[in-house]
Amino acid sequence: AGSRFAIHGDQVPWGFLTGAAGDWKEPAVLWKGSNKYLARKREFFTKWHLRPSLLPAQYEQPAKPLRAVCCDRPSGPDTEKLKVSPSDPEELAEWQRFFDGDGAAVVPARTRLRVIGDMENYRCVYHSLRVSGGKGSLVRVRYAECLFEDPASFRKGNRDEFTGKYYHGVGASYYPGGNPGETYRTLWWIPGRYVEFYIETGDFALTLEAFGQTETHYDYRFRSEFESSDVRVSSFVPIARRSLEMCTHETLMDCPFYEQLMYVGDTRVELLAVYASSGDTAIARKAVDTFDKSIGTEGLTKSRYPSHLEQHIPPFSLFYVAMVYDYYMYTGDREFLAELMHGIRSIMDFFARHINERGLLRAPLGWNFTDWVPGFPGGHSVYTAEGVSGYYSVHYLYTLALAARLEEFMGEAELSLRYMKQAAALAESIEEAFWKEDAGLFSEDEEGAMFWEHTQCLAVLTGLFPEERTRRIMDSLAEKDGIHRTTIYFSHYLLEAAALAGRSDVFYGRLAFWSGLPELGFRTTPESPEPPRSDCHAWGAHPLYHLQSNILGVKPAAPGFGSVAVKPLLGDLEWARGSMPHPRGRIECSFTQKDGRLSGTVVLPEGVAGTLEAGGAKIPLSEGENSF
Repeated sequence: AGSRFAIHGDQVPWGFLTGAAGDWKEPAVLWKGSNKYLARKREFFTKWHLRPSLLPAQYEQPAKPLRAVCCDRPSGPDTEKLKVSPSDPEELAEWQRFFDGDGAAVVPARTRLRVIGDMENYRCVYHSLRVSGGKGSLVRVRYAECLFEDPASFRKGNRDEFTGKYYHGVGASYYPGGNPGETYRTLWWIPGRYVEFYIETGDFALTLEAFGQTETHYDYRFRSEFESSDVRVSSFVPIARRSLEMCTHETLMDCPFYEQLMYVGDTRVELLAVYASSGDTAIARKAVDTFDKSIGTEGLTKSRYPSHLEQHIPPFSLFYVAMVYDYYMYTGDREFLAELMHGIRSIMDFFARHINERGLLRAPLGWNFTDWVPGFPGGHSVYTAEGVSGYYSVHYLYTLALAARLEEFMGEAELSLRYMKQAAALAESIEEAFWKEDAGLFSEDEEGAMFWEHTQCLAVLTGLFPEERTRRIMDSLAEKDGIHRTTIYFSHYLLEAAALAGRSDVFYGRLAFWSGLPELGFRTTPESPEPPRSDCHAWGAHPLYHLQSNILGVKPAAPGFGSVAVKPLLGDLEWARGSMPHPRGRIECSFTQKDGRLSGTVVLPEGVAGTLEAGGAKIPLSEGENSF
């Protein structure tokens, strides 16, 4: 996403930028209308519209100064093929003074120099560079998420390490015009952690007078708390929160460095993390509203929106239904839900048209992405992509159950019943075609040659199969080899299924991946297991949701969080406590287990009741403090 651009200082009208020059021109009229009448009435017929903002102002604050970590002298301009070498401490100290704003940095004539600064966290920044002199020089400023072990691959190693690695980045090239005080700024914010300055001077010395950065992102206010007897369980919280910040601006997005696009599948799990950790609903409404506007005449959402390139990932339209369901459960905004139901019904009708003569879902045209499973470059099996698969049919079944509940909330009993009848028929067809008794799993293909963990997760979450079937599935997931496992993104559904089934062994076994990220120098959550393309992918922040909603076990039991269901999953933890935001305040939990017995307290906001499920018993909860 980060376009490289060049600014030539000898061609910039510096007086225009400062207001000192009088060479302003008349503004261009973008559109006059197709005839004189429309030209007179253009305020009613224009292509360009201003709409009220749905979001608060973005966070914009000065970033802390860079930490100088490298200063070397390349033999040529292609620094991407040059390893970072050890630096002279005195030179580093001089550049540190410049970054700290304690003096200018002078680069002599006919010099090549590379300096790398560490922002010490992942940041999205606008920068400003002021220089004087140096006509004929080049100052190239590029940003990168980390350095690479190999210039031709994504192998990166520990993200805190840089010596002996290679630098790939995006940014700008500035060619000073030789004037005093030329100031160069970015055209858009640039993401990353490390900043490389490659400087090449000609016949004149160049003075770098000042460099500053302004950090920007959506202004989340995180209000959740969590701690437990094992600090590693929640060690990822700072990097997961940072991922949400860096991947949220005017929209949510998959990643700031590579795409800056809001995808449905990503956004669904990102918003669950937002609800649990901040309680913010403004960005959620913006996302839901935007995807609703993307629905086309065929009945599907776009896979990502807004985007000038149209793309369809049909399974993401199913996850959009789940996203709307989540939004209503956390907000209770019935008026907004009513506006969205037309789109929900068009999606469900689209998939109903793809049920074949055997009652199974036939893969529609499009990119039928599931997850970045190793060995499957398209992110799907051949069955999911082109034919009839266990995963796709189960995913549709999962969505039918959610759509039925949405219709029930809207008072549409007949439509709700219609979806449940479709679900019952589909579940029967799925069992007949894909359940493999010997394996204790649903297969991806009807012959039983391929098994995907993804299929089992959604099958458990439908709640439509017998309890014994769920137990068999979870046992098989814990014990069997030869299963294609979920990766970072889809592990949300694995964690959710394990918690629903009460399988703390499966749950904490998968959560351990996130506990190891800080030790590898990550400041944000990556896109996939090593070696990932993107080091900042907010779909990996979903464990923020699982701390509050599955370990503490707090979930809405009625629309708008009108009542609360609490089902803690402590596993081997001796204790866990924390809080999460609620529309009427916050919910506080404290649990201790000893000798197989769970005790603790749950504090609910005024006017909110619920139930606690533990040890096979359900305990009613009322507003205020509840001890058990």
